[in-house]
Order: sequence, then C-alpha cells, then structure tokens
Amino acid sequence: YLLKEAQAQAPLQASSMYILPLMALQSARSAIDAYIDQTGRKVDPAWDEIDQQTTSIQERIAYIFGKTGHSPSFESDTWAEVLALFETAKLIKGDLTGMRQVHRDEIPEEFKDIAVEYPIYRSLAIAEQAIDLLLEQPAVSNSLDTNSA
Repeated sequence: YLLKEAQAQAPLQASSMYILPLMALQSARSAIDAYIDQTGRKVDPAWDEIDQQTTSIQERIAYIFGKTGHSPSFESDTWAEVLALFETAKLIKGDLTGMRQVHRDEIPEEFKDIAVEYPIYRSLAIAEQAIDLLLEQPAVSNSLDTNSA
C-alpha cells in the first residue's frame, strides 16, 4: 500500500514507474511467504522442521492444504499467479532503493519488462488473494475465531 501511495506522489520521477512496481512485487512475495509460514505453524506444530530455504513455495502451499484436507489448484487460480510472482521475483537482483535515483535509461530492460507485467496493483491483488485463501484454512480461521472471542 505504501508503494502504491509513493507512486501516486512521485509519478514523474524517472525511475518510479519501474522501480516501485518491482519493490511492490518483492513486498508481495515477502508478505505471502510470511503468511505461509504463519499458516504452516497453525496447521502443523512440526512446521519448523521443514527446511524453508530448500522447500519450494508450491510444496509448502500443498503441504498446508494437505494438512487441512484440501488440495490447491496450481494451474489456473490464485496459486498459479503466486507461483509466477515468486519466479519473477527471483529475477530481481540488486538494491532497488538505490535505483530510485537512476535515470530511466540506466534501468535494465528486464526490470522494465517486469514492471510492466507486474504493476503495483497486480502484485497487491495477488498477495491479498493468496492471504485470504490462507486465512480461510480451518486451523487458521478457527484460531482467529477463538482469538476474537
């Protein structure tokens, strides 16, 4: 949300139309990853035994859904978007905050392409949809109901 506001406040800054969407994509990836971790802890007390660094995002999502008796579809819904977002985020290397002051011509073409494919609103929507699906998992929603009582 902050990056969306930042882009609205500095629309003419040479690099904001490219760098801010990349930062939003990375933020969305981090948010989804954090919610997967928290959901995993809710559905399985042994979650910490899973090596988060070597276990793919797809395997972790499938594991969570398996523990709750469901099966996620990775072909055509939110999870397909999440997998694509994670793969794209891997392509972003270097310090993006330092690139905010770089002239538009100095931004790598690959970054420009990613920014066009993943504008801020798309990364935000994917993250919100994934988080909603994770929060709907029975072990998570039950603990939320208990906490709100």
